[in-house]
Amino acid sequence: MKALSIITGVCTLLLGAYGFCVPLRIFLSLGWILGALYLFNGLTLVIGAFQKKKETWQGVLGGLVALFGLIMLCNLWLRFLNDMMMAYFAGLSVLACGVCILVAGINTWKTSKGMAVLNILCGVLGILGGIFAFLHPIMTMISVGYIICFNVMVQGIGMIAWGIAYKKNETPAE
Repeated sequence: MKALSIITGVCTLLLGAYGFCVPLRIFLSLGWILGALYLFNGLTLVIGAFQKKKETWQGVLGGLVALFGLIMLCNLWLRFLNDMMMAYFAGLSVLACGVCILVAGINTWKTSKGMAVLNILCGVLGILGGIFAFLHPIMTMISVGYIICFNVMVQGIGMIAWGIAYKKNETPAE
């Protein structure tokens, strides 16, 4: 188990490092992943409907979800549209968080001026980041690709560290 964890960690770390060379391709892979998830979830709903025998609505829903996943996997333009929408949703979430932080900063002005200034500054930066994401979705995709790669590399390092520290009678949850 120790060697397997270290080997998997090294492969994960190398995958993350490779992703830093092609961050846009990493982001555009999310359409494939989402299509596969829709297909798998749809099939799971259909199987569940057959097991319950009275849940025809679940079977119909599962069939539609699986069909959508299959179409998404086979249709390049639908995957690209999905990826573009994810870039805009990322921008929208950054913008919404920026507004909330800005409002929190304004609300804490009377109790803590230092914290209020920091919140207002972070809120304005979040709003500007959200606006930038809307104006430059390709840059947003590249940035999210880098974030994904960084997280993959961190997981790889964690797997290597766990493999090095692994003791025979220990499980990962302990």
